[in-house]
Amino acid sequence: VANRSYYAVFSAMRAVLALDSFDSKKHSGIIAEFRRRYLKTEILPKELSETIDSLVEIRQGSDYDDFYIVSKEEVTLQLKNARLFVTEVEKYLKGKGIASIISIKSMPFCFIPEFDPQFHCPEQIVRPAHLRSFRSEASE
Repeated sequence: VANRSYYAVFSAMRAVLALDSFDSKKHSGIIAEFRRRYLKTEILPKELSETIDSLVEIRQGSDYDDFYIVSKEEVTLQLKNARLFVTEVEKYLKGKGIASIISIKSMPFCFIPEFDPQFHCPEQIVRPAHLRSFRSEASE
């Protein structure tokens, strides 16, 4: 459970960066670019950087350390912080014409562009690569 909060935030960062046609094979690349484009410029609250740091630390420990233990209190805090992060990203995306970020069982998020009623969640999940191609097709 502890690392799922990180992946929710990571997916939200990738979604925002997909609007800029940016992706990276490395988690560190996504994080660095998100910070550079959205937190340092204060498009999104720069305090979100602290949330990223704490989530990365717990994700690293829980994914790679066989004996890593996270307290119930820490997991509760991480879930709360991830929800706040995703809420901020949702506000930003809604301003860009993306209707919502919706939690579903099989994927952390799906994206529903308001301007295309043919997209239905969870049947059609728009991942960053698909979102990039959709945006480029829509602009032609």
